[in-house]
Amino acid sequence: MRYRLLAFTRVRCFHRHHRRSYSSLSRRGLVKVEPWRKGKTNKFTIDEEQCRSRIRQAVEELCTDGCRADINTYASLLQQCGNAGALAEGKRVHARILHLGLEADKLVANFLILMYGKCKSNGFLEEAEAIFRKLPRRHFVAWTALVTAYAQNGQATKAFRTFQLMDLDGSQPDSIAFISVLDACATVFALDAGRLVHRTVADAGVSLDARVVNMLIHLYGRCGALREARSLFDKLDERNVVSWTTMVAAYAQNGYPDEARAIFDEMPRRNLVSWNAMVTAYAENGRGKKALDIFRLMDLEGTQADGFTYLGSLDACSTIPDLAYGRLIHAEIRESRSSSDPKVGNALLNLYAKCGHLRDAVALFATMPMKILAAWNTMIGAFAQTGHGKEAIEVFEHLAMEGLLPDEISFISVLSGCAYAGIFKDGLRIFVSITSDYGVTRVYDHFVCAVNILCQAGMLEEAEELADTMPFVTDAIPWMTLLAAAKVQNDMPRAARAGEKARKLNPNVSAPYVMLSSVYHMRRQQAGESEDEDEEVILSER
Repeated sequence: MRYRLLAFTRVRCFHRHHRRSYSSLSRRGLVKVEPWRKGKTNKFTIDEEQCRSRIRQAVEELCTDGCRADINTYASLLQQCGNAGALAEGKRVHARILHLGLEADKLVANFLILMYGKCKSNGFLEEAEAIFRKLPRRHFVAWTALVTAYAQNGQATKAFRTFQLMDLDGSQPDSIAFISVLDACATVFALDAGRLVHRTVADAGVSLDARVVNMLIHLYGRCGALREARSLFDKLDERNVVSWTTMVAAYAQNGYPDEARAIFDEMPRRNLVSWNAMVTAYAENGRGKKALDIFRLMDLEGTQADGFTYLGSLDACSTIPDLAYGRLIHAEIRESRSSSDPKVGNALLNLYAKCGHLRDAVALFATMPMKILAAWNTMIGAFAQTGHGKEAIEVFEHLAMEGLLPDEISFISVLSGCAYAGIFKDGLRIFVSITSDYGVTRVYDHFVCAVNILCQAGMLEEAEELADTMPFVTDAIPWMTLLAAAKVQNDMPRAARAGEKARKLNPNVSAPYVMLSSVYHMRRQQAGESEDEDEEVILSER
């Protein structure tokens, strides 16, 4: 039996049981279900603070207590699992649906695809694909759900291809499909693909939909096509607050904060997102004082800051730097909902670290209720940059003990700390462990740090070999490091080789020539010679 998208029909075999099930769930406080009326779905209203635990209890009730529910109940619960990112609970509901033979139902299939997409687990997108393939008839809603799932998981190519297949299948894309595929194109800067989608917008009859036009402005702005973004913005008959804010962001992310401010000042109405866009515009373009001016003006106009506001303002304080104002913002954060936001906590750590207040950073880090990887990296970097190599290693090792996987930034920070503090043995051990113990692919900066450690340890032969064999197209940095170390150790032949490499890799920079000249001068003095033809050649080539 097929079910229409809007006028849902109950499953007859569950009819006599569903009222008891709903009552049981409601009495236990697991869900609140609105009375079913024609044309509306039953909705679960779940308290935000206890969202995951309530969903878990609701799933337990439905799956283990012999609870029978209708199609709408399963669809609503899948939607809640997707919104909360509760993948484990969503999989249990899916298993229950399979057991009851409901997976082929059009409504349930759509919500399953959306659930797997919203949970943002690429490994389970295969489940969404399998559900889609099993559908006997693919309604445009199913196509849109799959496009959206790909877009939400950063798989822009698949989102774009699915969008094209949807068109070939004869399913007319709606506004949501256009918004999803354009967002996917913007995420990976696929300007040409986005332009192709733009050409189909008018044919689909959604060219006047403000949501689609706003997403097009976002696409062009993110891809640096400001003329096209501004052209769309200027042609809008009615600009809503999203249109204005998207144009502000387009200028900001392309390095034009003054143009962004001009748009911002013209806005007839501003919301929190608009203010955040302007704070971020100045902060990300090195205009910290201007960003704080906007932050103050926002407060004077009575707009309550949120986590994004604090991120931008703290970034501005770090850039200036202005620790005193940063402390005022910190005091405000303590009294706000953002006090437990791990990203805001990391921004505060970064502020104290950049301002040289390591003790404050350590105290804050110790009290953070939830530490994301970026916070650990900030703390490792703070210790490393102040010469506390041992502490940097301790934080790095504790990170792994907490069950977090270090990323490439973690290793760059701890290796830099080892080099700075002269902890050579541990530094080389960590360098070797990057791939073998942690499965992280070593990047160019890891090799540069290792060359620096080897040079600091006096292992010039090993440093030269590593610089010469690293699996990257290198620049002059490792060779300049080796050149400086070889000069200190009076290894002039090695210094000359390193200088030649650096000169050839970066011929437009004066430093290699200056250092090479110094090397040849020292060699000439040691040999008791009055001239050095090699030095003359080097200087003449420049």
